[in-house]
Amino acid sequence: MRLLYHPGGKLMRLACFMSGSGTNVRRIIERQLKLGKNSPFEVALIFTDNKSSNAEKIASEYGIPFFCNDIREFYKRRNAKRSDLSVRREYDAETRNIMEKKGIDAVALCGYMSIVTHEICNNFLTLNVHPADLRRKDKAGKRLYAGLMGEQCIRAAMLNHDPEVRSTVHITTTELDGGPIIFVSQPVKLDLSLCENDSSLDLASEKYIETLKEKGDWVIYPEAVEMLARGRIGIEGEAILIDGIKYENGYCSSEEKAALRKAMREQRRGMGEAEIRGKSAIITGKLLTLPEFQDAKAIMFYSAMPREVQTKQAIREAQGIGKSILLPVTEEGEIRACCFTGFDNMKKGEHGILEPLESTDENNAKNSVQQDKQNSEGKDIDLVVVPGLAFDENGARLGFGLGCYDAFLNSLGSNSNCKGSNCKRIGLSFESQIVERIPREEWDVPMDIIITEKRVIRARKGQESDNS
Repeated sequence: MRLLYHPGGKLMRLACFMSGSGTNVRRIIERQLKLGKNSPFEVALIFTDNKSSNAEKIASEYGIPFFCNDIREFYKRRNAKRSDLSVRREYDAETRNIMEKKGIDAVALCGYMSIVTHEICNNFLTLNVHPADLRRKDKAGKRLYAGLMGEQCIRAAMLNHDPEVRSTVHITTTELDGGPIIFVSQPVKLDLSLCENDSSLDLASEKYIETLKEKGDWVIYPEAVEMLARGRIGIEGEAILIDGIKYENGYCSSEEKAALRKAMREQRRGMGEAEIRGKSAIITGKLLTLPEFQDAKAIMFYSAMPREVQTKQAIREAQGIGKSILLPVTEEGEIRACCFTGFDNMKKGEHGILEPLESTDENNAKNSVQQDKQNSEGKDIDLVVVPGLAFDENGARLGFGLGCYDAFLNSLGSNSNCKGSNCKRIGLSFESQIVERIPREEWDVPMDIIITEKRVIRARKGQESDNS
């Protein structure tokens, strides 16, 4: 395996090439700013081949060096046609010199409408994001949507009766839209009934390309840049390796998560009631002895489904020693915490999960804890006990794909970027649910501690004990 980029203890200096509005450039810069001092890269140059683009505006806004070499004027000065690739190579040679003086390590093509020659892609690691699934091939084995741009990709996909579209990040080579695939985005579903006429197809293409930017380009491109800068992406032939794991046709977190969910559901079906009850009792014992549990005054549990780690005994024990107990109430896909008063005061909620009955009188507000993590006495939720289909030793959690818990935990200000939060997150898991690696999205919230029947994993401290 060969790493695409070796960090070497310094920031990766990135040049963003753009020709138009620069929305992808903005998303990459925003990722850098969000990471702050922890960013492994910096956008060190914004380059444009079009003097009418937004490049200078964006560069000025963020205080980034900017350079424009208008390609139309370049060809005009040489009295050459745009099809003359020798002039194109001369243009790229000038660009290469500029980047070498700036100490550029890598290039991100961000809506760059010109073909890059070997002067760029053979001398700088160059990435591109394409608004189509480049894994799709025609009967001759060639990439079906290579060479198409923007709405053309959507239109072609709909005419091919593809049920969905995706964005693709790939390494740029001299072959148009060629090079190994690094990332593939989650899908955007297409309504193929809109293919009936050109007018509706045009409107659909405009709509879906914007949705694909939001759910595809703007998600996976900044992530790919960050992972590249951290030295996490390698290559072996046409295959990509991320953290040493090989992907023959690019990495797609949504597909990997879907496969893992299916496997973990199958695994859980093999567990009998007695096994679940016995292992849950051991896990409960470990939870009750944790210093974090003993110190907590307000604890949010979950109402366990039959094949999850059971929580009734832990709830009873916690209530018996005077702790405030809260349970999730789900409304329209959003979780809020509600005070638990007893198992007799429960009802089935949205997903068939038991939830506390809420008072309907004027004191209703006193029976719930809103998402600002305050209960009626103004106390913080000190500890949240979270279910999951799978966990890894780094604290990553695989849920059921609804995003409810991640949204709730983020609303508590408890994600890993929020240093001010004291709310601890504990995942309860059977040992068989611990996997080597779970794909992490930007919005996924890691656990601080994971408890199984065999061990306690202090994920964020990298520590583990058998008996704590």
